[in-house]
Amino acid sequence: MDVVTEFINKIAYKFPKGYPDLNDPADKKLLESLMGLDEAEEEEEDELSKLINRIKQGGYSEAQLKSISGKLDVFGGQEGLDSILKAAQITDSTIGIGDINDIIGNYLASTQDLDKFIQNHDTKPLKYSDISTTGNLISIINQGTGVDNKTIKSIINIKGQEGGRGVGKGEAALALFFNDVLKSTGDGDNVFNGKPLEVKGTAGRLGKRGRAASRNNSLLQKVDDSENVSNVNRFDIFIPQLIQDGIPPKELYKDLDDFIKEYYPDANPIADFLDVSSLDSQIDIRKAIQQVYASNYLNGLNYDQLIFINTEKQPGSYYKFDDRNEFYNFINQNTTRFSSPIGVGDLDPQVFVK
Repeated sequence: MDVVTEFINKIAYKFPKGYPDLNDPADKKLLESLMGLDEAEEEEEDELSKLINRIKQGGYSEAQLKSISGKLDVFGGQEGLDSILKAAQITDSTIGIGDINDIIGNYLASTQDLDKFIQNHDTKPLKYSDISTTGNLISIINQGTGVDNKTIKSIINIKGQEGGRGVGKGEAALALFFNDVLKSTGDGDNVFNGKPLEVKGTAGRLGKRGRAASRNNSLLQKVDDSENVSNVNRFDIFIPQLIQDGIPPKELYKDLDDFIKEYYPDANPIADFLDVSSLDSQIDIRKAIQQVYASNYLNGLNYDQLIFINTEKQPGSYYKFDDRNEFYNFINQNTTRFSSPIGVGDLDPQVFVK
């Protein structure tokens, strides 16, 4: 602990807020009065004098003075913040980085929002259950808590590593700002309504990077044998072209079903998303394979709830889903928004890239 921090901790009890607020005239007067303490406190006086003189003579910019003031805010508000973080299960171990309390405290104090956040957390709680299917988290949190947009964005971007598992952007922010969300201490990213809440940032995957199919199966052998297929990778192109080649739809449908059972073993049956009569439709096939991809991920984890948060070009914008069928219906209606067409060379593509 540095000398300034140690000294401020020693005198904090003398101030109504539990710390010296340099913007409060009464606190400034008290600071000056401390210069007349008895000899037993002369060492503290000297340090206080040095601190005041250093600030006065330092030629600090307005931004630097705000930063100094923010540091003082952290001293006064840390106990209240620690209590909130503990209740939300935000700890060094669940986030996977050290000093998470200090990191969040410093972000909030840097824009002089720490006291405001603590006061509003219980009196004006934000509820994840109240937000709509789509919107912007930064705007919602700003309007609900008064915390500066820059600070909210910084907290959304916090990420770490918990027990070898990546803790993604948005997980800490959801647990911090929404009183009905917890950071998970077990399966899943967060917890909402007693169930896992999966959190995905921009361009996340519902599977593994670089996973590709072998061409040693009935479906792709037909593709490789055809002279009319213009794209040997994309399901939505080669399947209609195989129909044009004269391959019986029921035979091709079975090949597709076998392929899905091999490479998307936890997915819903293809019949849930595609009828045999639609094998000549490029858009219907694209939608169906995307839904297969999504169902394979959710069924494998046994998750129903998930949220996708844009952390890049449109920071804070999100799509929220409370059950699997809601997600599948979204894909059906927003095919191009969900992902690029899926191909056998990249079975688990990035989603919500834009």
